Amino acid sequence: MLAERLVYERSASVDYEKMMITQFQKECGHMYTLKLNKMIENFCLKENLMKKYQEHCENQQSLCNINFSCMVLATNLWPFSVISDFNLPFELASSIDNFIQFYCHQHNKQKLTWLYQYSRGELHAYFTKSTYVLQVSAYEMAILLLYNNSLEWTIEQIYKKTHIKTDILMEILYILIKSDLLTCLQIRKEDLKEKNLQMGHMIRLNDNFTRYKMK
Repeated sequence: MLAERLVYERSASVDYEKMMITQFQKECGHMYTLKLNKMIENFCLKENLMKKYQEHCENQQSLCNINFSCMVLATNLWPFSVISDFNLPFELASSIDNFIQFYCHQHNKQKLTWLYQYSRGELHAYFTKSTYVLQVSAYEMAILLLYNNSLEWTIEQIYKKTHIKTDILMEILYILIKSDLLTCLQIRKEDLKEKNLQMGHMIRLNDNFTRYKMK
């Protein structure tokens, strides 16, 4: 799917996508590919937008220790829906707020709606002897950042802190436990199944973590 390849930056290149769209246009006609071409054009605005934002931050001497980047997508072009109620970690809130102020100052009639379910980032983990750089989704990041404050959380507490939908939360916790980043105190890893996780279960940060691999 073109939209997901672009958003997740999994495309071979924009030129390749344009070439494929041109082939579709020859076979199916201009109207069939009109929206695809507009998606490509919209996507390509990112580089210039982020360049202006970085210049804005430098001019304003904004202090931020997060390397922030985003795409602004036209709602009428992209087949994405909003999942409401996600509670953004406070560690990321200042970056989001800074960008909103910058963007809305230039486009005062536009409103930004954030698609956190498609967002990704890097976390630097220092809780073990070795330092790890974790490639995680925004939801995974929200969960893992909780462990800066406590080594143990019940699933219910994690839910109340993040507001991640229960089915998605259970799926993510299952992945993080299987990846050895977290452990469930009530279930042995070899017996773990996603359906067995319950809201009262205690999830602990694995301070013996030695590796990390996630698709």
